[in-house]
Amino acid sequence: MYEEVEVTTQVPVWSYQPAAPEVAQQLEQYFGLMENEPDTFNTLPVDIQESVRASIQNQQAIQAVQIGTKEVKEMKPKVNKPTLEICNGKNTYIDPTCEGDVDKAKFIIYSFTSCLADLKADGRYKNLDLAARGMFEEKSPHHTYTDDSNFVFSDVARKKITVYEYYGYYDVTGDDTLTPILACWVGNTMIRLEENPFPDKKPPFVLINYIPEDDDVRGIPDAELLEDNQKILGAVTRGVIDLLGKSANSQTGVPKGLLDATNLLRYRKGLDYEYNPTSNPQTIYQHKFPEIPQSAMWLIQQQNSDAESLSGVKAFSNSGVSGAGLGDTAAGVRSAMDAASKREMSILRRIAHGLLKIGRKIMAMNAVWLTEQEVVRLTNGQFVPVRTDDLAGEYDLTLTISTAESDEAKSQDLGFMLQTLGNNMGMEFTQIILSEIARLKKMPELANKIENYKPQPDPVQQQIQQLEIAKLQAEIAKLQAEAQEAAAKSQVQGAKVAVEQARAENMQSDADLKTQKFVKEQTGEAHLQELEKQKLNNQGQLDLEFIKGQQSLESQKLQHNSNILKSMADAELEGTRQRAQNPI
Repeated sequence: MYEEVEVTTQVPVWSYQPAAPEVAQQLEQYFGLMENEPDTFNTLPVDIQESVRASIQNQQAIQAVQIGTKEVKEMKPKVNKPTLEICNGKNTYIDPTCEGDVDKAKFIIYSFTSCLADLKADGRYKNLDLAARGMFEEKSPHHTYTDDSNFVFSDVARKKITVYEYYGYYDVTGDDTLTPILACWVGNTMIRLEENPFPDKKPPFVLINYIPEDDDVRGIPDAELLEDNQKILGAVTRGVIDLLGKSANSQTGVPKGLLDATNLLRYRKGLDYEYNPTSNPQTIYQHKFPEIPQSAMWLIQQQNSDAESLSGVKAFSNSGVSGAGLGDTAAGVRSAMDAASKREMSILRRIAHGLLKIGRKIMAMNAVWLTEQEVVRLTNGQFVPVRTDDLAGEYDLTLTISTAESDEAKSQDLGFMLQTLGNNMGMEFTQIILSEIARLKKMPELANKIENYKPQPDPVQQQIQQLEIAKLQAEIAKLQAEAQEAAAKSQVQGAKVAVEQARAENMQSDADLKTQKFVKEQTGEAHLQELEKQKLNNQGQLDLEFIKGQQSLESQKLQHNSNILKSMADAELEGTRQRAQNPI
């Protein structure tokens, strides 16, 4: 579906001039960015973007300067999205030679009703005037109509017509090669003929089988498995209804002669009456429904059980969804539910596979027909821009499915886990489990709110926490001060120990000296040492006096020699002076 609307926008007006060398050097680094990283290029200022485009176009460095704005009218897409439609299988004709595989079908024909005004508004159809001339038949014999009324518009523009679309392959070039084409016609008039416009060049149909069947492209519905059971149940039920319907239920029979006319009237009105004492009043007979044969009830129960086995769905009856019907134990209940879940899961897998095909077709169309940039909503509050350049390439799609039973079992397990943990875990862990439970319960908005919920702190509690933190900090500071004091005392005690050790060693040394002195005095060794000492002192004095005498003698010799030398020098000097005064 694509719709455009004309809007008026303000666009900048640019003035172009040769770029200065420093500007040209700056623009060079953005040339490759425009081609290789367009997302990053679009985040640049608009003047730089325009300068880069102008430079590439003119093959030289151009600087764009905005000089103003102007209003322009342009067409912008209002709606641009793919449309999915569940087709009526009776109006879809598939190639019967595809052997049950729709991907092998050489053509698919689909018919739908429209009107001449809608076809003209679409803009893709031609020869509509010729088609309007042939609108003499009201209904096509090859199309199944859902409206059984005979209402027909009198004007040509609104009159309903049947359009046939042919998606298939045809030898267009005549060289025995097939080309995917699209052909549309109304009656005998071709209104559209072109190559298949879809990017994958395949018919835009995805067929999902409810229950597959060999060589049948459409498969069979689940109800077809129960066709015989439903017929038997209907026949037996009609027989039971006929048996009950032909009975005279609630009718009362009164023997003749029991009541006269007056008392019979009072009896029918529910009043007190008088009866003939010679007759037994117990003979009044009240008609009831006849007893239903047990064989009929057994057959109905048997057919219901057979239908439950075929469909995998238990019925809400006496033998249906109950403790006895599902099993007396938890394992019995689980096995019964697993049987239903497996059948439902096989159907869901086929539907999921079909949805993946739809997703691949939509992705192929998005890469071709989306505008340059689209804004996609991820959640109710998160929107992201998507560019068509990012959609190119191959993508792997996966679709997870589950049944109501499996989701319920998971939610119960998570609830039990939450009860077991209690308040032992933090609020964040509790939010994770609660959001997952809400997601399993098909409440995505609640799951999003729980996941993003941030509890607002209580001001009183915040103040209490701050005071507790301050208290703890003060206690820690006190402990640190006490630890430092203890460390200082420990150092002082260590120093005192060293002093005491030195004092003890000193006292021990004094004691040893005194002991040694006492021993020496007792043995006479001290006296001998004194004598030896005195002897050494005397010898030293003698040696000192001898040395002094020698030094005095040497000094006198030196003084004598010095005096002699001085006298000789004086005499020599005097002779020299006299010769100088009395030259020859």
